[in-house]
Amino acid sequence: MASIPLSFSIKNFERFQHYKTRNPPWIKLYYALLDDPEFVALSTIHRSYYMMLLLVASRQNNIIRNDGDYLTKVMRLSEQPDLTPLFNAGFLLASRKHHASKVLATCKQNARPERETEYSETEKKPPTPLTDFDTFWTAYPRKLGKADALKAWKKLQPDAALLDVILKALTLTKQSPAWLKDNGQFIPHPASWLNGQRWQDELTPTLPPRTARNLSKLHTPTNNLDSEP
Repeated sequence: MASIPLSFSIKNFERFQHYKTRNPPWIKLYYALLDDPEFVALSTIHRSYYMMLLLVASRQNNIIRNDGDYLTKVMRLSEQPDLTPLFNAGFLLASRKHHASKVLATCKQNARPERETEYSETEKKPPTPLTDFDTFWTAYPRKLGKADALKAWKKLQPDAALLDVILKALTLTKQSPAWLKDNGQFIPHPASWLNGQRWQDELTPTLPPRTARNLSKLHTPTNNLDSEP
């Protein structure tokens, strides 16, 4: 009869799941896993077991206790899992004994959860999504007093409809004579503009020179018109 291992580990875990700190809030998955014929040959349930065990291994320094009750609890299952197909396919590696130094390190590291901030050289840090304030700040032509502007924005708490009104007003106001004069010297600070709800100002848009000339011709009487009775 084959002996039951005291613990097991994920094969090649250190190669793909490398962290500077333990207890990370996420794990790394690679699309190449779907191209692995051994993985594809697994049943759907055992593929999901593998994903769950990746999460467990990230918290246990890749030393997972081979105990049915323990696995049921940490994998959030309703019954004890049968991991035999994962062992047979080589995704799990059996171990006869725990390494005391690794277990001790795991206990210490799990006692103080830390946010994972490491990214491999081939990975890019995901961009932080823009907030509504970021959108406003990008559109506003005078970048002064950002902290005060943010306070004014939080006080205002604009919804999506008001944000749209503000951005459209900015588009028009940036073409106004007052804001175009002297390279924008008279553009108010963004906090003042927000606190004063200046998007409600009534504006006379600046006309392009060509349009202005065309309009002036409409109001200039021609000789033909003067000669008519």
